[in-house]
Amino acid sequence: MLDAPLGDPPRAAGWVAPGVTSDGTEVFLKVGWPHAEAETEAAGLRFFGGRGAVRLLAHDDAHFALLTERAIPGDPLTDLPVEEGNRVAASVLEQLWREPEPNHAGIGLLATTVTEWNASFPRTRRHYPPELVAMAAELGSKLVDRQDSVVVVHGDFNPTNVLRTEADNWITIDPKPLIGDPAYDLAQFLANRVDDASVAGQADEMTRQVQFFATALDLSATRIAGWTAVKAVGWDWGPERAALFRRVYDQVGSTA
Repeated sequence: MLDAPLGDPPRAAGWVAPGVTSDGTEVFLKVGWPHAEAETEAAGLRFFGGRGAVRLLAHDDAHFALLTERAIPGDPLTDLPVEEGNRVAASVLEQLWREPEPNHAGIGLLATTVTEWNASFPRTRRHYPPELVAMAAELGSKLVDRQDSVVVVHGDFNPTNVLRTEADNWITIDPKPLIGDPAYDLAQFLANRVDDASVAGQADEMTRQVQFFATALDLSATRIAGWTAVKAVGWDWGPERAALFRRVYDQVGSTA
């Protein structure tokens, strides 16, 4: 049985409605808007298998439909102070990240995404300073060529996609999984932290948070900052945000 859908109009991710199955399990039915990234969501949830992510109960790939267990109470990570939220985020990522299975059906490569971004930049990023676009293309290629560790990443790991469940556990929703460098998952998360910092100190604050995640997750701070600078251009966060994360990358590199 389904209740009224969330949002009016429907959410950007698609049509989502809460419900209860015949055995009393509280669920969400999500019907996504057809697009390339939505095609991999079910594959990602199957791979994560409830470890650090909402559990997938059923899916219909042809209709972009997913039935998942409901996160209860479902409070987002954004409700927590930044420092506490970052500690929770690190613990969730440790649950998520595992090496891909041999066939990794339905999950693409981060290297392929970077190649597609680089091919599109000449026509899609004309509103960016050319040096930022050149940096993103060169650095993205370098990062995927030198991946010391390869896992299935969430792909859209941001504070609003991390929800509290019963017993104060935390899980993720809405993955856009890829196979590649775990440091890539911090890019989206850090982008969502920028507005919490004072404008004058954004670069220093983002640098500090990069260093926190590098220590907490035993990752290269340079790679975290590098992926954030690359994704700022790849996901079109705007020239100003891209320039900010280029400064963060330079600051991290100067202290490495």
